[in-house]
Amino acid sequence: MLLFATLTSIIAATTPAWESADEPGHVRNIETLVQGRLYGIDAHCTVSRQAGPDALLSCAGDEAHQAPLYYFAMAGWQDLIGLQARYPPRTVASAVGSAHRGDHGFLIWLRFPNVLLGAITVVMAFCVTRLIVRDSWTPVLAAALVATFPQFVFESSFVTNDNLANTLGAVLVFCAVKCVTLKFSLRWIALTGVTFGLLIDTKISTLLLGLIIPVVALMAPGWRSRLSLLAYGVIAALVASSWYLIQNWVRYGDPLARQASSRYLAKVGGLATSPGIPYTVRQPLHLILVDVPYRILRTIWYESGAGLFHWPTWISVVITCVIGAILLGLIGQHYSGEILTVLITISVSALASVWLIAFQTASYSSRYALVGVGGVATLVALALQRWSMSLRWLLPIAALFGCCVAIDQNIFNASWI
Repeated sequence: MLLFATLTSIIAATTPAWESADEPGHVRNIETLVQGRLYGIDAHCTVSRQAGPDALLSCAGDEAHQAPLYYFAMAGWQDLIGLQARYPPRTVASAVGSAHRGDHGFLIWLRFPNVLLGAITVVMAFCVTRLIVRDSWTPVLAAALVATFPQFVFESSFVTNDNLANTLGAVLVFCAVKCVTLKFSLRWIALTGVTFGLLIDTKISTLLLGLIIPVVALMAPGWRSRLSLLAYGVIAALVASSWYLIQNWVRYGDPLARQASSRYLAKVGGLATSPGIPYTVRQPLHLILVDVPYRILRTIWYESGAGLFHWPTWISVVITCVIGAILLGLIGQHYSGEILTVLITISVSALASVWLIAFQTASYSSRYALVGVGGVATLVALALQRWSMSLRWLLPIAALFGCCVAIDQNIFNASWI
């Protein structure tokens, strides 16, 4: 925990304002709420005809389509500490390289709560693994894997709703595993549903993680138990998310606001196309089999600085092969099949969310898969349990080294210093 807090605090404190992915848009949502107004998708939003990266938007910003739970929480924090609203530049392009000391002094108060969210995710990885094994060090290893994961460490240092989604994803893993270990408890499937509902209130791209509810229900003995578990989980999820889905229906005519979001993002260039040009997938098989896997492979282990920095592809390939080989160590170990199914379902669903977003925007990112980081870390820690104690710690030590190299090269020695 101390190591994670140190790494993330260094990154948050030394990175200039607005030098992370989509931070201006996320902050603009928070500041709109602090001002007492409800941000939303502006159907009349226009982009000025001014050429260049400083074109202004006559709307909330490029993240106004996002679910509101994270922004309500951050606006509450800002109101609690008495920090006055301070709007960032309108777009990421106009923000990068233009920040002043005052921007950073303001933004640091919004960054540090995200460090806390990341720390909770680390704790949840420990708690989940402790439910499964008796070994004293395996849960610590799971926590260490999350705490030193370079992509996760950097993301937890900045203002983004991905951080609350990652925390809720780790809580989802805990609730689902607890439900299974307690012989399919109705109470814990309901808490699983509530957590999934809160995920929807935070980030719509996490929809696929809802598969955990029917998967857990189907593993229960007897159809009566299965139907009860499914009903409890679905109803709890709807209770937790209905306020957001209903307001979407009222404001945009669709619980998920899909068409309104698409039109809005097309206008502001949020689809990685020129403003006003819709995003279309002309080669779906190529996107599924080549484009998305390549982008995930290239950036999943480390990416920062609004996508400016990432490791060479060959390093990512080596890391991926090592993790894959480690996970093969689960074969032959005597873990509960139900628990492994829960962990794999959430991990795969989180990864599949990258493909889901890729069909909606060309600006999709591998960081969406971090919502399942707790489940992946637990799987890796379980696979490493048969290894000797000294070998188990090679992976988090290597990850820590990678974090330190990235901090040195891409923060301390970056061009903005």
